[in-house]
This record gives sequence, C-alpha cells and structure tokens, in this order.
Amino acid sequence: MSTLITAMASTNAYASISIMISDLSLPLGLWAIGSVLMLVLEIYIIEFGPSERVTKYLSLVPITILAGSVITSINILWLAIILFWDLLNAMRLFERRMEDIVLIKKVASAWAELVAIKLIAAIIYYLVNYLNLAQNQIIDAIGIFSVLINIVFIVTVIIRLGKSHIGKINKINNDKLPTVTLAIPARNENHALKEALDCALTSNYPKLEILVLDDCSQDDTSGTIREYAHSGIRFIKGERPVEGWLGKNYAYKLLAEEASGEIIVFCGVDVHFSPNSLRRIIEYMIDSNLSMISVMPERRKRDLLPNLFSSLRYFWQIVFPHELFGGKPVLSSCWAINKKFLSNCGDFKRVYSQVIPEEYFAKVAANNKKYKFLISDHTLGITTRKKFGSQLETSVRNWYPQMGKNLNHALSAAITILICFIIPFFYLAELFIIKPSAISLWMIFSFFLAILLHITVSIKINHANWLMSLINIPLVSIIEIGVLCWSMLMYEFGKIYWKGRNVCLPYK
Repeated sequence: MSTLITAMASTNAYASISIMISDLSLPLGLWAIGSVLMLVLEIYIIEFGPSERVTKYLSLVPITILAGSVITSINILWLAIILFWDLLNAMRLFERRMEDIVLIKKVASAWAELVAIKLIAAIIYYLVNYLNLAQNQIIDAIGIFSVLINIVFIVTVIIRLGKSHIGKINKINNDKLPTVTLAIPARNENHALKEALDCALTSNYPKLEILVLDDCSQDDTSGTIREYAHSGIRFIKGERPVEGWLGKNYAYKLLAEEASGEIIVFCGVDVHFSPNSLRRIIEYMIDSNLSMISVMPERRKRDLLPNLFSSLRYFWQIVFPHELFGGKPVLSSCWAINKKFLSNCGDFKRVYSQVIPEEYFAKVAANNKKYKFLISDHTLGITTRKKFGSQLETSVRNWYPQMGKNLNHALSAAITILICFIIPFFYLAELFIIKPSAISLWMIFSFFLAILLHITVSIKINHANWLMSLINIPLVSIIEIGVLCWSMLMYEFGKIYWKGRNVCLPYK
C-alpha cells in the first residue's frame, strides 16, 4: 500500500513538473531569443557606434520578441513581472540616453542580475510543484520571509534610534564657536519662505550669516527675500544653471561660493529652526569632531491629508540598513558641512549632475568616521511641514536615484514592500471576512511586526499623527510602490520636473 501511495505521489509530482516545463518553455524560449539579439545589438553599438535612429530601429526587434515573452507568460505572474523588467532593460537601448559604454555596462549588468533572479524564482517554483505544497504552506513560507525582513528592519530601527540623537554635549563659549552660514536655496516657494525666514531669524547663534538664493523664480520669491534685507538676511540672485548641471546643485554651488562661514548649513524652505537649533547642531559637530551631519526634521502639525497619505521617505532612512550596502542615511532637508571638507571633496563640481549630491559627501565623511545622521527631537527643535503634493514630488525625484538607478534594485524594493507591508494586511482582512480554517501564525506575526515598526518610527518623527500609523501602512505602501515604479519609468524613459526643471538625463 505504501509503495502504491509513493508511486502515485511521484507520478503527480512528475506530472506537475511536466506541466510547469510546458508553461515555461514558450516565454523562456522567446526571452532567450530576445536576449541573444539584444546582446548582439550591444556588441554592434560598441563596435560601430550607429546613429541614434539606426539603434532605435534595430532595438525594436529584441523589444518585440521580449514583449511576446511577457504576453505568453501572463498566466504565471512572477515570470511575467521578471520578463517585463527584461523588456524595460531592452528599451534602454531604444532610448540610448547615456554614453554607449555606460549604457552597455548597465544593460548587461541588469540582464545578468535578472538571469540570477529568474534562476532563483524557477528553483522555488520547481520546489513548490515538486513538493506539491498546499496553499497554507505557501502562505506560511511568505509569512516567514516577511517576519525575517521585518525583524531586520526592527533591529535597524533600534540601532538607528540609539545612535541618532544628540544627547548631552559640552557647551562652547561664544568666542570659540565657528562662524556659520545658513544657506537656503529658494525657487518658486514664496508660499513657505516667510515662515522659514521668520524661524531662522529667531536663532540665538552668535556668529550667524543667513544667505537666501533666488533660483530664477517665476513667482514673487525675490520680493519676499528683499523684505527681509533690513533683518540682516543676504540676498543672492541666482543664475541659469551651466549646461550639464542640475538646478539645485548649481544653487548649492553659488551659495557655497558666497558663504563666509566655516560651517555651512543647507536647508529647504519647508524646514523650521527653533532658537537653539543651530547652536546645538554646531556644538555637537565640534564635540564629536564631525565634518558633516544630516538632520531629519520632525513633523508636528496635524495635517490630515499629508499624514494619512504621507510618503515613506523618512521611514526608509530610519528602517533600511544602509550600512550593509556601503551607504549611510542622508537627507537634503537639513545638512551641515565643514566648508574646508567640502572644498577638499571637490565642492559641488564633483556632484554637478547627481540628484542627491549630499550622498557623496556623507559617504566620504563616513569613511573617515566624521559623519552622523541625526533625528530631531524637542531638544533640537528642527521641524518641517510639507504638502502632500510636495511630498510626492520629492519622493518621485529621490526614489530611483536612491536605488542607484538600478532596475533590479527597484524590483527588489517593490517586492519587499509588497511582502512586508501589504500581503499581511490583505491576508488578515481575508481572514476576518472569509474565515478560512487554516490560520497562518507567521502571517499574523508579520502583521503585528509591521504595525509595531510603523508606530515606532511614526512616534519618533511624526508624533502628532502617530495614531494614523495604525491604519495607513497598507495604503501608503501601495502608494510607495506606485511612486517607486513611476520614478523608475520617468528616469529611464521620461522626464521628472523639479521646481520647473527636468532632472532626468538628458536635461534638455
């Protein structure tokens, strides 16, 4: 009897594997043909450097075949998603936005990574079919993976929160404090500028210079700045960026050249300082012998829409273990840097086209253990207030560059968000509505870990609205995946406008 059962099980396993191979053969066959043609086209581009028009026509062949692989795999969702990413990778050849050598290197690297991803996914798919796993076992496996990732995130948060506050620092006499320049680039931000300048003027820092650059605004920003001339704020008229430069980076460059302070504090117009904020920052930098710090402001206003649908931009800076991937958390909202260190790093000429120029300086400083990421609290008193639309614009501008403009990193991030913060919530919703007999304790555990993670971070950076974190994590996670995918598509194939200027290559 046992022999018969074993034989039947073996027959069912082989039958399911045969069906699996049959399902995969056509899409993978088309993918193989399309990939070979794409690699041949890459070699042709490097060897002969054809015109952009010729490249576009030739690239349509592998693109069409890879599109066919996506269509034929539509009944296998995981394969369709991966093959769609292959299609996007091939479409980079059609766009040809970068120098040929850089383009080919990126396309080939992404292709190799996608081959590895397909191999891993195929092995998992094979094991699921071979072992004939039930639905509840698959749910448990997803739950275990989600729990492990959430545990990594929670450990990162604990470490980050322990290292990201100022604590007790030594007071420094006024005569020993360095000179400081508060540098504020402003472009079409008349609506928020007055409040930012009013807050800056309350600072009790004794050696403070405030510079505001009007970055070729089309509204009345320049008029607002001039209203504060009698208060000691120095106005700088911006210039049209030099070809190849991003507008914000060029504004940073002009501010740095005009700054007379030994330390420059860059901030946006949506950042507000309390009277003691700058002194606390500078005393901490000197006491800790730092060349650069980046400060995450608090959100203290009870704005319903911006907080209910808020971006997870600040969340990821705290939760993601940047250090494991050779990076550091950094924000453009408020950051301070020693002017000599900035000059030694090559100034902003070194990062003229980088969407997040602060990342480079933070990495150099971190290599010498002279960088720190801080999270503001009531003692530091740095806050921010941003509209929902502005949050989305900032997230779209920053998301894909934070992924290193890597297609596969974007894919991995989207899958991670889906598994950790969306699937557990929909599973619990289904559990209460349909009441299945099989309950996945792993999925329930993952649900509570996600809630705990979101509440912990929200209490720290958005204390006035932390209760929203009980209900909005699946909603903001869905928005985040949409923002990430849109950011990727626009950087690769479209345009992203920031303050009226395109930040995607080419900038024209």
